[in-house]
Amino acid sequence: MKSQAAIPIILLLFLGLFVFYVIMMPPEEAEEFLNVTNKTVEEERIETQIGLVGGSKGGEVLGIREYENLFVSYPSRRTLKKHETSLFLSSNIIYSDSRSFEVSADENTKTVDLSFRIEELKGASVVVRFNDKVRGKFDSPQEVNLSFEDVNATNTIKIICRFNGWVFWETQSCSLKDLNIYVQRYTPVEERFSINLDTTNVERYGSLVQVNLSIGGNERNGDLVIKFNGEEIYRGRPEEGIYSKIKEVDIREVNTLEVEAEAGGVYEIRKLTLAFLMGQVAEKTPVMNFDASPGRSVKIRVYVKERILPPSVLNLVLESAGKTYVLNPARQGWNEVEIKGEDVRERNTIKFQSPGLLDVGKVEVVR
Repeated sequence: MKSQAAIPIILLLFLGLFVFYVIMMPPEEAEEFLNVTNKTVEEERIETQIGLVGGSKGGEVLGIREYENLFVSYPSRRTLKKHETSLFLSSNIIYSDSRSFEVSADENTKTVDLSFRIEELKGASVVVRFNDKVRGKFDSPQEVNLSFEDVNATNTIKIICRFNGWVFWETQSCSLKDLNIYVQRYTPVEERFSINLDTTNVERYGSLVQVNLSIGGNERNGDLVIKFNGEEIYRGRPEEGIYSKIKEVDIREVNTLEVEAEAGGVYEIRKLTLAFLMGQVAEKTPVMNFDASPGRSVKIRVYVKERILPPSVLNLVLESAGKTYVLNPARQGWNEVEIKGEDVRERNTIKFQSPGLLDVGKVEVVR
């Protein structure tokens, strides 16, 4: 019983000695001793922004859009404005008979066309004037087809049976058949359309677009025009076949592709392919310097914003130690590599290299 009663006394004795020991310790040692379980090592970080790493020869495809069975139409249509089954004109030494026709036109008018057949001439000649200019003179029976392009809002066609003075004592005549006057004008049907297209982050690193066209049967009196964000990237009158053109443009997040047939153009586009291409980028090898404790390992954390061109490999060339650490592949987002203590110097230099093209954001050195 006495031994059991002595236990509390012994415990109290040890507690007293412990308190006395702590009281006698220097304050900083006592604080460290009492808080040893809560002690943490604070990490020191160095941050910097890098940017593009690697390069490009230019022309690499970043993305493709394809559109099939497109049609733009701005055709010319011919409308009959006047028909005369027959027209008989006479002339003599005093007077040459004539007939005038008024024809209206507008900005979409392509031509005013005249056709007739000279069935018989007795001494005279047939003269055709368009807006007071002689456009034809005919001395024998024949088919006549004339087309006038220099049209005004109001136009006058005048057909004259001109007297031939060699046989001045006779009345001369001109007999015409099937006289027709046509107006050929451009009429928009589906002359244009536009497509809104979104691009990816990678595609927006490009600066070129390549348009490829597969063209079917067409009416090629007007140009086919293709625009990207309002900038013309193709113009021509393509015949049936395959066509390609590359143009430098501003590639945005939301873009507009416009296809248009100008007056007189009818185009069947079997396939239109739009490719976003990388422009030429000179080799980028950014450098980062940092201080550290020699012989103590450090962590390098690298944030990859975009993997633009393959291969997605990032080399961290530790020039101060003559060593290279490789991220293969470099993932989009955060990547981490540990530099061994044996490679760490007091003053360190890292050069970033890539056989592809990467956009690197923040780099952190954790010491």
